[in-house]
Amino acid sequence: MKELKNVKSYKNIKEDLNLAQWPYPSSQLVSSQVREQVAELLTYGGVGELKVPGTFLSIVPQVINLPVAEVAELLSMSKSTYYRAREEGILDMDTIDKLSSLFKLYQRGLEVFEDQEDFEDWLKTKIISLGGQKPISLLKTENGRAAVSDTLGRIEHGVYG
Repeated sequence: MKELKNVKSYKNIKEDLNLAQWPYPSSQLVSSQVREQVAELLTYGGVGELKVPGTFLSIVPQVINLPVAEVAELLSMSKSTYYRAREEGILDMDTIDKLSSLFKLYQRGLEVFEDQEDFEDWLKTKIISLGGQKPISLLKTENGRAAVSDTLGRIEHGVYG
């Protein structure tokens, strides 16, 4: 697997987290607390309460390499609401659930494509099996994320149609 653009491969931090491959922004931007929060989001199954500070939203665009406006849209927020949420003490469970789902899907895409740039290009490409829609446009809803995840599974198993 080639080195990911603007991020480090999970292999560099494997000792810190027992997760599947996941990229992080350069080490100066990622504290152990951020790694722990990402790990909690990736393992969160919707049972129990997860506490994620609003400040965590500040690093989300860097972690998944999307502009703030797109991240806000994927979380069903306006850009101004996104900025206000960053100032909140603890994010609401709906936002935490969406973040968890988004990170899990992003992780899955990186596992399938084994390259961040290829996965990001795919997210912005119209896919016939998704009704001619771009996967990124479907990440706003639970059903859309499920459809994208199913499509990633088919790609992983060589079923493209």
